[in-house]
Amino acid sequence: MQPVTEHLNYSAERLTEVWPTRFPTVASAKPFARNPRKLANKVYGARLGNTAPDDGWLYGGRGLPQITGKENYEKFGLAKTPEKAAEMPTAIRVLFDGMIEGLFTGQKLADYFNQVDNDPVDARRIISTDKAKLIAGYYRSLLDALEAARSAAEIADVKPAVAAADDVPAGKSGTVVTTVGGLFGGAGLSAVLGVNNPYAAGIAALLIVVGSVALIMFATGRRSVNRAPAR
Repeated sequence: MQPVTEHLNYSAERLTEVWPTRFPTVASAKPFARNPRKLANKVYGARLGNTAPDDGWLYGGRGLPQITGKENYEKFGLAKTPEKAAEMPTAIRVLFDGMIEGLFTGQKLADYFNQVDNDPVDARRIISTDKAKLIAGYYRSLLDALEAARSAAEIADVKPAVAAADDVPAGKSGTVVTTVGGLFGGAGLSAVLGVNNPYAAGIAALLIVVGSVALIMFATGRRSVNRAPAR
């Protein structure tokens, strides 16, 4: 998903695999191994609109669909500034214009995605023919993600009024009354049971302390009561 520049930094052995007709043997490839500029002028020179001695290097592969050759750079107005093809804004423009208008291979996006049928596998012909099924898999995964995102966006969000803080003063809140009252009620019950049970008496004392602290915090405004968001 990022524009790149063709590196052309190959070993001699790799050159015989990438361009077997140009480099039938390792010996023939060695003068161009690890020499990107010399290699570019060798494999791209005198074709793809390249005429000057260094055109193969100047107009090497750049961008998202890797436009190559001076004539392809001219199609997108980049003959004088070929390095811009590797910059994201320009790379995106080249990709969209090339696919929509059929500037890469003559095949257009509308030839494979239209109101009649969608063909993500053969759509690879818009740019090339290799790895068509792999790229079609990427298309399906991205489409699923976009559909899921659109479905999620249609779910109504919580209204601001529902999540607003309770405007009832803490001292009059039913939540506060219930909470503090429960603490003191529990303390009273524990005190009754604590007549013959030292543990219950200890719990009663603890509940009284906690209830008193809670009452002071709410009464002085140090703690507020908020309405929970709707589910």
